[in-house]
Amino acid sequence: MKQKSIYILIALFLAASIFASGFNYGQKNETPDFGQIPEQLRTVDVLIDNGSTISSYKANSIGVMNVLGALRLVTSENKLIFDYDGPEKSAYGAFVKQIGGEVNGDGQKYWQYWVGGVQPLIAADKYELKGGEVILWTFRKSAM
Repeated sequence: MKQKSIYILIALFLAASIFASGFNYGQKNETPDFGQIPEQLRTVDVLIDNGSTISSYKANSIGVMNVLGALRLVTSENKLIFDYDGPEKSAYGAFVKQIGGEVNGDGQKYWQYWVGGVQPLIAADKYELKGGEVILWTFRKSAM
């Protein structure tokens, strides 16, 4: 019985040690130094082509995880009208309805986006950013 108690105590001690050492595994208590991240990876370029002019904006990509977040940031910072249906309205994701004065359906045109010259086939809230991307929003007739 005494030997069994010793094994239980050793097992409990080992379990507590493993838990304590693994509790902070991979976590650092220091604040990340964003100054160490190259400028081109800390921002994304957002271009908005409304059909008559193209406006260029920079968005801080740190904390902005997707294309929709970058658009929300630049429209908010530049006081542009912005409207969209959130991902809760569609299984496909968010749907941008208006940027500035251009509203989907006007002249059979709709807001579409490209990243690095490629039109992704996923909603803007599902396209994850790494930093350094060029995002182009255009208001035009759909090619599809």
